[in-house]
Amino acid sequence: MSELTKISDGIYTRENDEIINKLFVINGYVMKKYEYPKIKTRFSSPLLNDYNLHLCGGWFFPGVKSIESLQRVIDGMKTMGFYDTFDDKKFECWKKIVKDSGLPYMVFSKEENNGLNGIGISIKGTFGENFNLQDLMHDYKLYFNACEAFRFEPNNSVRNKLIKFIKNLKDVEISSYLSFDYSNETKTDEDDILTGLILGYPVETTVACVFN
Repeated sequence: MSELTKISDGIYTRENDEIINKLFVINGYVMKKYEYPKIKTRFSSPLLNDYNLHLCGGWFFPGVKSIESLQRVIDGMKTMGFYDTFDDKKFECWKKIVKDSGLPYMVFSKEENNGLNGIGISIKGTFGENFNLQDLMHDYKLYFNACEAFRFEPNNSVRNKLIKFIKNLKDVEISSYLSFDYSNETKTDEDDILTGLILGYPVETTVACVFN
């Protein structure tokens, strides 16, 4: 078995000639594993990064706070972020910070948010303005070509559908998805790709979700 390589605190990779496993580890326990084909990628963006996966709601690394989901959007390190709290005072404070940022945002009432104050914030612009979609489609095509090693064999119609979906995002405003139900358990492959882009997750971890 190949050795683990540490890429940042709590995050390790294990790879062979064809497959990479990315592991999120807390106190020796693997909280999440992503498996995906090994390819030479071309796409990159500061908005999509491993740290954002700490804010996915499934776990939190020590010292990571949910409020960072908003701050990272303001800092240009996350595409979109959300924050919920029962604390009215804290909520009003962060609502002012979000409003003063000049970025698109949406407030969710307690009635529609299970009794919690809720707010979401997004970067400005379209997907095409913020991401190199040509490079993104290039990488997804390579991931598809590597599917045999990944034990996944999509037919051509599935491949073409997902690539077309990415292409059609070019002129879509990212903020139009502030009300998107990204936690829906019945998500389609397109929804998984969209979720990864709007919540700022690395492409390879989205690939692991789509191809499994």
